[in-house]
Amino acid sequence: MTLRLDNLVVRGELDCSGYYSVTGWLELCGTDRVLHLQLTGKPAPDLAGWHIRFKARPAPAADAAPPEGVDLDALHWQQIGPTGRMTFRRDGKPRLTLEWFGQDGRVLVDMTDAVVEFLDHSEEEHVSVLDPIRWPDDSNEEGVDAEDDDAAAWEEGDDEDDDEDDPYGLFPKDLERQLAEEVSLADDDKDVPENPLPADERAARDLREMELMDDLIEQGPGEVIGSLFDVPLRLPRPDDLDDAGAEKALKAVLAQMALWGIQLHLCVHFTPRDAYRLVVEYICRQGRSYPELRRTQWVQGYTTSEFCTACEDELMREIEEMERKRDEGEGPPPPSDDDELPF
Repeated sequence: MTLRLDNLVVRGELDCSGYYSVTGWLELCGTDRVLHLQLTGKPAPDLAGWHIRFKARPAPAADAAPPEGVDLDALHWQQIGPTGRMTFRRDGKPRLTLEWFGQDGRVLVDMTDAVVEFLDHSEEEHVSVLDPIRWPDDSNEEGVDAEDDDAAAWEEGDDEDDDEDDPYGLFPKDLERQLAEEVSLADDDKDVPENPLPADERAARDLREMELMDDLIEQGPGEVIGSLFDVPLRLPRPDDLDDAGAEKALKAVLAQMALWGIQLHLCVHFTPRDAYRLVVEYICRQGRSYPELRRTQWVQGYTTSEFCTACEDELMREIEEMERKRDEGEGPPPPSDDDELPF
Protein backbone atom coordinates (compact mmCIF):
# COMPACT_ATOMS: atom_id res chain seq x y z
CA MET A 1 0.00 0.00 0.00
CA THR A 2 1.24 3.46 -0.91
CA LEU A 3 0.04 6.73 0.55
CA ARG A 4 -0.80 8.89 -2.46
CA LEU A 5 -1.26 12.61 -1.94
CA ASP A 6 -1.68 13.53 -5.62
CA ASN A 7 -5.18 14.94 -5.47
CA LEU A 8 -4.55 16.83 -2.23
CA VAL A 9 -1.47 18.91 -3.15
CA VAL A 10 -2.31 22.53 -3.93
CA ARG A 11 1.22 23.91 -4.16
CA GLY A 12 4.63 23.58 -2.58
CA GLU A 13 8.36 24.20 -2.67
CA LEU A 14 11.32 21.85 -2.81
CA ASP A 15 14.93 22.73 -2.04
CA CYS A 16 17.41 20.22 -3.45
CA SER A 17 20.44 22.50 -3.10
CA GLY A 18 21.66 21.10 0.22
CA TYR A 19 24.16 18.30 0.53
CA TYR A 20 22.43 14.91 0.46
CA SER A 21 19.12 16.34 1.60
CA VAL A 22 15.79 17.45 0.20
CA THR A 23 13.67 19.89 2.18
CA GLY A 24 10.45 21.71 1.46
CA TRP A 25 6.75 21.88 2.14
CA LEU A 26 3.41 20.90 0.63
CA GLU A 27 0.10 22.69 1.05
CA LEU A 28 -2.74 20.18 1.15
CA CYS A 29 -6.40 20.94 0.65
CA GLY A 30 -8.76 19.89 3.40
CA THR A 31 -6.46 21.01 6.23
CA ASP A 32 -4.95 24.21 7.60
CA ARG A 33 -1.58 22.56 8.23
CA VAL A 34 1.46 22.46 5.96
CA LEU A 35 3.36 19.22 5.37
CA HIS A 36 7.09 19.78 5.92
CA LEU A 37 9.75 17.59 4.27
CA GLN A 38 13.16 16.96 5.84
CA LEU A 39 14.44 14.05 3.77
CA THR A 40 17.81 12.36 3.52
CA GLY A 41 19.14 11.61 0.06
CA LYS A 42 19.34 13.11 -3.41
CA PRO A 43 16.76 13.68 -6.13
CA ALA A 44 17.26 12.71 -9.77
CA PRO A 45 19.91 14.74 -11.65
CA ASP A 46 17.26 16.95 -13.27
CA LEU A 47 16.32 18.35 -9.85
CA ALA A 48 19.70 18.14 -8.10
CA GLY A 49 20.89 21.52 -6.89
CA TRP A 50 17.62 23.27 -7.70
CA HIS A 51 15.16 25.18 -5.56
CA ILE A 52 11.76 24.86 -7.21
CA ARG A 53 8.22 26.10 -6.64
CA PHE A 54 5.23 24.24 -8.03
CA LYS A 55 1.45 24.12 -8.05
CA ALA A 56 -1.22 21.76 -9.31
CA ARG A 57 -3.05 22.47 -12.55
CA PRO A 58 -5.95 22.48 -12.19
CA ALA A 59 -5.93 23.22 -8.48
CA PRO A 60 -7.72 20.66 -6.30
CA ALA A 61 -11.18 21.65 -5.17
CA ALA A 62 -11.23 23.25 -1.74
CA ASP A 63 -13.55 20.54 -0.48
CA ALA A 64 -11.67 17.65 -2.11
CA ALA A 65 -11.88 14.56 0.04
CA PRO A 66 -8.72 12.68 0.99
CA PRO A 67 -8.22 9.22 -0.52
CA GLU A 68 -10.07 6.39 1.17
CA GLY A 69 -8.35 5.33 4.37
CA VAL A 70 -6.29 8.53 4.74
CA ASP A 71 -6.71 10.38 8.02
CA LEU A 72 -5.09 13.78 7.62
CA ASP A 73 -4.92 14.24 11.39
CA ALA A 74 -2.88 11.04 11.72
CA LEU A 75 -0.45 12.19 9.04
CA HIS A 76 3.03 13.05 10.27
CA TRP A 77 3.42 16.72 9.46
CA GLN A 78 7.21 16.69 9.66
CA GLN A 79 8.12 14.00 7.14
CA ILE A 80 11.54 12.38 7.50
CA GLY A 81 13.23 9.40 5.87
CA PRO A 82 15.16 8.58 2.70
CA THR A 83 14.27 9.93 -0.71
CA GLY A 84 12.91 7.68 -3.40
CA ARG A 85 12.32 8.72 -7.02
CA MET A 86 12.21 12.51 -7.29
CA THR A 87 12.18 13.86 -10.82
CA PHE A 88 10.52 16.29 -13.22
CA ARG A 89 9.70 14.96 -16.67
CA ARG A 90 9.46 17.66 -19.32
CA ASP A 91 8.66 15.65 -22.45
CA GLY A 92 4.96 15.60 -23.23
CA LYS A 93 2.90 16.84 -20.33
CA PRO A 94 5.05 18.05 -17.42
CA ARG A 95 5.10 15.49 -14.64
CA LEU A 96 6.54 16.06 -11.16
CA THR A 97 7.14 12.89 -9.15
CA LEU A 98 8.08 13.01 -5.47
CA GLU A 99 8.59 9.77 -3.56
CA TRP A 100 9.98 9.11 -0.11
CA PHE A 101 9.85 6.53 2.70
CA GLY A 102 8.82 8.16 5.95
CA GLN A 103 6.87 7.58 9.13
CA ASP A 104 3.79 6.72 7.05
CA GLY A 105 5.59 4.22 4.83
CA ARG A 106 5.93 4.91 1.12
CA VAL A 107 4.53 8.31 0.17
CA LEU A 108 4.00 9.35 -3.45
CA VAL A 109 3.08 12.66 -5.05
CA ASP A 110 2.66 12.29 -8.82
CA MET A 111 1.51 15.58 -10.37
CA THR A 112 0.78 15.55 -14.09
CA ASP A 113 0.74 18.89 -15.91
CA ALA A 114 2.08 20.62 -12.80
CA VAL A 115 3.31 24.20 -13.07
CA VAL A 116 6.96 24.14 -11.97
CA GLU A 117 9.14 27.22 -11.53
CA PHE A 118 12.90 26.71 -11.26
CA LEU A 119 14.34 29.32 -8.91
CA ASP A 120 17.94 29.12 -7.69
CA HIS A 121 20.62 26.54 -8.44
CA SER A 122 23.78 25.79 -6.50
CA GLU A 123 26.60 23.27 -6.45
CA GLU A 124 28.16 21.99 -3.23
CA GLU A 125 31.42 20.10 -3.13
CA HIS A 126 32.48 17.84 -0.31
CA VAL A 127 35.44 15.74 0.68
CA SER A 128 35.28 12.69 2.93
CA VAL A 129 37.88 13.22 5.64
CA LEU A 130 36.79 10.62 8.17
CA ASP A 131 40.08 9.44 9.58
CA PRO A 132 39.01 8.76 12.19
CA ILE A 133 35.34 9.18 13.08
CA ARG A 134 35.00 10.58 16.59
CA TRP A 135 33.20 7.64 18.19
CA PRO A 136 31.39 8.24 21.49
CA ASP A 137 32.15 6.23 24.61
CA ASP A 138 30.88 2.66 24.67
CA SER A 139 28.51 3.38 27.55
CA ASN A 140 25.93 6.15 27.81
CA GLU A 141 25.32 8.59 30.63
CA GLU A 142 22.79 6.28 32.25
CA GLY A 143 25.45 3.63 32.67
CA VAL A 144 23.79 1.19 30.29
CA ASP A 145 26.26 -1.12 28.65
CA ALA A 146 26.01 -0.90 24.86
CA GLU A 147 26.58 -4.64 24.59
CA ASP A 148 23.45 -5.68 26.47
CA ASP A 149 20.94 -8.31 25.41
CA ASP A 150 18.95 -5.92 23.21
CA ALA A 151 22.02 -4.77 21.35
CA ALA A 152 23.22 -8.32 20.89
CA ALA A 153 19.89 -9.23 19.30
CA TRP A 154 20.68 -6.99 16.33
CA GLU A 155 23.59 -8.14 14.23
CA GLU A 156 25.04 -7.67 10.80
CA GLY A 157 23.90 -10.54 8.64
CA ASP A 158 25.99 -12.69 6.38
CA ASP A 159 25.17 -13.20 2.74
CA GLU A 160 25.68 -16.95 2.40
CA ASP A 161 22.04 -17.55 1.43
CA ASP A 162 21.59 -14.46 -0.75
CA ASP A 163 20.17 -14.95 -4.21
CA GLU A 164 21.42 -13.42 -7.43
CA ASP A 165 18.80 -10.66 -7.60
CA ASP A 166 19.54 -9.40 -4.07
CA PRO A 167 23.19 -10.30 -3.45
CA TYR A 168 23.37 -8.39 -0.17
CA GLY A 169 20.03 -9.52 1.27
CA LEU A 170 19.23 -5.96 2.26
CA PHE A 171 15.48 -6.08 2.11
CA PRO A 172 12.57 -8.05 0.68
CA LYS A 173 12.19 -7.70 -3.08
CA ASP A 174 8.84 -5.98 -2.69
CA LEU A 175 10.48 -3.15 -0.72
CA GLU A 176 7.85 -0.52 -1.48
CA ARG A 177 4.91 -2.72 -0.44
CA GLN A 178 6.72 -3.98 2.64
CA LEU A 179 7.50 -0.46 3.85
CA ALA A 180 3.99 0.81 3.20
CA GLU A 181 2.40 -2.08 5.08
CA GLU A 182 4.47 -1.43 8.18
CA VAL A 183 2.54 1.73 9.00
CA SER A 184 -1.04 2.67 8.16
CA LEU A 185 -2.45 6.14 8.52
CA ALA A 186 -5.68 4.74 9.95
CA ASP A 187 -6.18 1.54 11.92
CA ASP A 188 -8.43 -0.98 10.20
CA ASP A 189 -11.01 -0.73 12.96
CA LYS A 190 -11.06 3.07 13.14
CA ASP A 191 -13.35 5.24 11.06
CA VAL A 192 -11.72 8.08 9.17
CA PRO A 193 -13.16 11.43 10.31
CA GLU A 194 -14.80 13.56 7.67
CA ASN A 195 -13.24 16.78 8.99
CA PRO A 196 -9.87 17.59 10.56
CA LEU A 197 -9.60 17.70 14.32
CA PRO A 198 -10.61 21.00 15.89
CA ALA A 199 -7.72 23.09 17.15
CA ASP A 200 -8.46 22.37 20.81
CA GLU A 201 -8.51 18.60 20.27
CA ARG A 202 -5.27 18.81 18.30
CA ALA A 203 -3.64 20.80 21.12
CA ALA A 204 -4.85 18.22 23.66
CA ARG A 205 -3.34 15.41 21.59
CA ASP A 206 -0.01 17.25 21.36
CA LEU A 207 -0.02 17.75 25.12
CA ARG A 208 -0.62 14.05 25.69
CA GLU A 209 2.35 13.22 23.49
CA MET A 210 4.57 15.63 25.41
CA GLU A 211 3.51 14.06 28.70
CA LEU A 212 4.21 10.62 27.26
CA MET A 213 7.72 11.69 26.28
CA ASP A 214 8.39 13.05 29.78
CA ASP A 215 7.19 9.80 31.35
CA LEU A 216 9.37 7.68 29.08
CA ILE A 217 12.48 9.72 29.81
CA GLU A 218 11.91 9.24 33.55
CA GLN A 219 11.43 5.48 33.14
CA GLY A 220 14.70 4.74 31.39
CA PRO A 221 16.87 4.99 28.27
CA GLY A 222 14.53 3.13 25.91
CA GLU A 223 15.42 0.26 23.60
CA VAL A 224 18.29 -0.31 21.20
CA ILE A 225 17.27 1.07 17.81
CA GLY A 226 18.37 -1.99 15.86
CA SER A 227 16.03 -4.18 17.93
CA LEU A 228 12.94 -2.16 16.96
CA PHE A 229 12.78 -3.07 13.29
CA ASP A 230 9.70 -5.04 12.26
CA VAL A 231 11.39 -6.40 9.13
CA PRO A 232 14.70 -8.13 9.91
CA LEU A 233 17.55 -6.59 7.95
CA ARG A 234 20.63 -8.53 6.97
CA LEU A 235 23.16 -5.78 6.65
CA PRO A 236 26.52 -6.40 4.99
CA ARG A 237 29.66 -4.85 6.33
CA PRO A 238 30.43 -1.44 4.83
CA ASP A 239 33.77 -2.61 3.46
CA ASP A 240 32.04 -5.37 1.47
CA LEU A 241 29.97 -2.88 -0.58
CA ASP A 242 30.67 -0.63 -3.50
CA ASP A 243 29.39 2.96 -3.30
CA ALA A 244 26.03 2.16 -4.92
CA GLY A 245 25.48 -0.81 -2.63
CA ALA A 246 26.37 1.23 0.45
CA GLU A 247 23.85 3.92 -0.49
CA LYS A 248 21.15 1.30 -1.12
CA ALA A 249 21.85 -0.27 2.26
CA LEU A 250 21.83 3.13 3.96
CA LYS A 251 18.41 3.98 2.55
CA ALA A 252 17.00 0.60 3.56
CA VAL A 253 18.01 1.21 7.16
CA LEU A 254 16.87 4.84 7.14
CA ALA A 255 13.46 3.74 5.84
CA GLN A 256 13.09 1.42 8.83
CA MET A 257 14.31 4.10 11.24
CA ALA A 258 11.82 6.60 9.80
CA LEU A 259 8.93 4.29 10.70
CA TRP A 260 9.94 4.89 14.31
CA GLY A 261 10.40 8.64 13.86
CA ILE A 262 14.22 8.51 13.75
CA GLN A 263 16.12 10.55 11.17
CA LEU A 264 19.74 11.05 10.13
CA HIS A 265 21.19 14.26 8.69
CA LEU A 266 24.49 14.12 6.79
CA CYS A 267 27.10 16.84 7.09
CA VAL A 268 29.13 17.67 3.98
CA HIS A 269 32.06 15.55 5.15
CA PHE A 270 30.13 12.26 5.22
CA THR A 271 29.49 10.23 2.08
CA PRO A 272 26.57 7.75 2.08
CA ARG A 273 29.16 5.01 2.70
CA ASP A 274 30.47 6.87 5.75
CA ALA A 275 26.91 7.36 7.01
CA TYR A 276 26.11 3.69 6.51
CA ARG A 277 29.15 2.74 8.56
CA LEU A 278 28.01 5.06 11.34
CA VAL A 279 24.47 3.62 11.29
CA VAL A 280 25.65 -0.01 11.29
CA GLU A 281 28.47 0.32 13.79
CA TYR A 282 26.99 2.81 16.23
CA ILE A 283 23.41 4.06 15.83
CA CYS A 284 21.73 0.66 15.42
CA ARG A 285 23.92 -0.95 18.07
CA GLN A 286 24.12 1.75 20.73
CA GLY A 287 21.48 4.37 19.89
CA ARG A 288 18.23 4.10 21.82
CA SER A 289 14.66 5.13 21.23
CA TYR A 290 11.18 4.73 22.71
CA PRO A 291 8.88 2.39 20.77
CA GLU A 292 5.87 3.94 22.54
CA LEU A 293 6.42 7.13 20.50
CA ARG A 294 5.72 5.37 17.22
CA ARG A 295 2.85 6.99 15.31
CA THR A 296 3.23 10.20 17.33
CA GLN A 297 4.52 13.47 15.92
CA TRP A 298 7.87 13.20 17.71
CA VAL A 299 11.09 13.04 15.69
CA GLN A 300 14.41 11.86 17.10
CA GLY A 301 17.29 13.28 15.12
CA TYR A 302 20.87 12.17 14.60
CA THR A 303 23.41 14.22 12.69
CA THR A 304 26.77 13.01 11.44
CA SER A 305 28.36 16.28 12.57
CA GLU A 306 28.21 14.88 16.13
CA PHE A 307 30.71 12.22 15.05
CA CYS A 308 32.74 14.20 12.50
CA THR A 309 36.29 15.27 13.31
CA ALA A 310 36.22 17.80 10.44
CA CYS A 311 33.06 19.47 11.80
CA GLU A 312 34.61 19.53 15.26
CA ASP A 313 37.75 21.19 13.88
CA GLU A 314 35.68 23.76 11.99
CA LEU A 315 33.74 24.60 15.13
CA MET A 316 36.91 25.05 17.14
CA ARG A 317 38.33 27.38 14.46
CA GLU A 318 35.14 29.45 14.53
CA ILE A 319 35.29 29.70 18.32
CA GLU A 320 38.95 30.72 18.19
CA GLU A 321 38.18 33.35 15.55
CA MET A 322 35.33 34.77 17.63
CA GLU A 323 37.58 34.94 20.68
CA ARG A 324 40.32 36.65 18.65
CA LYS A 325 37.91 39.30 17.33
CA ARG A 326 36.55 39.87 20.82
CA ASP A 327 40.06 40.28 22.26
CA GLU A 328 40.88 42.77 19.51
CA GLY A 329 37.66 44.69 20.03
CA GLU A 330 36.12 43.68 16.71
CA GLY A 331 33.23 41.63 18.05
CA PRO A 332 30.50 42.10 20.65
CA PRO A 333 31.63 41.82 24.29
CA PRO A 334 30.76 38.64 26.16
CA PRO A 335 27.59 38.81 28.29
CA SER A 336 28.09 39.79 31.91
CA ASP A 337 26.25 38.63 34.99
CA ASP A 338 24.58 42.04 35.21
CA ASP A 339 22.92 41.77 31.79
CA GLU A 340 19.16 41.49 31.98
CA LEU A 341 17.63 38.34 30.61
CA PRO A 342 14.78 38.74 28.08
CA PHE A 343 12.49 36.52 30.17
